[in-house]
Amino acid sequence: MKFELLRYGPGISGPCIVGLVLLATAWAQSTLPQIESHARELRARGDAAGALAAWDAGMPGYGFVLGCYAFALEETGDYGAAERIGREAVERNPADIWAAHAVAHVFEMTGRPREGVVWVDSLRSHWSECNNFAYHAFWHRCLFLIELGALDRVLDLYDREVRPESTDDLLDISNAVALLWRLEQAGVDVGHRWEELADQAQGHLDDHLLVFGDVHYLMALAAAGRANNAARMVDSMASYAANGGDTEATVARKPGLALAQAVLAHRRRDYQSAIDQLLAVRDIIRRIGGSHAQRDLFEEMLIDSALRAGRIDQAKILLATRLNRRPRNAWGWRHYAQALDRLGDGGGAARARAAAGQLIAA
Repeated sequence: MKFELLRYGPGISGPCIVGLVLLATAWAQSTLPQIESHARELRARGDAAGALAAWDAGMPGYGFVLGCYAFALEETGDYGAAERIGREAVERNPADIWAAHAVAHVFEMTGRPREGVVWVDSLRSHWSECNNFAYHAFWHRCLFLIELGALDRVLDLYDREVRPESTDDLLDISNAVALLWRLEQAGVDVGHRWEELADQAQGHLDDHLLVFGDVHYLMALAAAGRANNAARMVDSMASYAANGGDTEATVARKPGLALAQAVLAHRRRDYQSAIDQLLAVRDIIRRIGGSHAQRDLFEEMLIDSALRAGRIDQAKILLATRLNRRPRNAWGWRHYAQALDRLGDGGGAARARAAAGQLIAA
């Protein structure tokens, strides 16, 4: 496995780089297709904790290791510890964008968008020497604003902060694709922005470096109406899945191809097919990598498809499951209200809308 150490921020030391590589390796291993269970995710968190034990607070770069541990804690659901440790890392070094990002994930998963906006805004002045990861932090800020219903602000921020330059970088593309898709589902006209993303995606039809990247490149192609290129990419993925001998080929076989077909089906408004494809791999989507917040795109796509296909009972179940896991998710309550309305439960819908309103106002 190969890692490229990009410019992370001011003051990073040699020992810290070693620690980051060890932690990154442990974390990356948790996304391999063989690792399917929550128990294995917890093992990755244990690896991070074990690495942390070899450090002490007086060592240069200790805060950076705390930031890595904070993200591991967040991805395994220990939100309280993740926030506490992430904040400690940022107190040590306000320019530690990885630790700041870990805390932003906590705000996302615990339904605290107003705090998330304030958090990002309070630290952004320290990120001038960071690389394009700052765009990802600003992506989180846009997610908070969408949750708050401030849709009119997001497109401007997309142009200025999330997509200020046209690159084909996988993280940059995934930020942009996931944000435009959410805006469209909320009824926002995103103009010609898909065209620029599709132009960049066309250079990656046969890459298959990461399935996570493939499905985002494919979403851009499909959204821009480039059906021939999208079909070619899916054919290339299928060939890679059948003939490749590496771990990503296994991921491409399942769930990758199903996600690819779901993306195309949703774009052509074949919502029944999108539901079937997504349900078939719903429990193993984590194999593609990325964070819970990034993979949430596909849960939202499944729920959106169920509502648009008229499978309202199914949408209700999906939303109830989501809200049981994330009770402060205003997006979930708004869509739960839609489902209940269509099932004739006006009282339940009113209560769901009130819950969403209370969360936004908090």
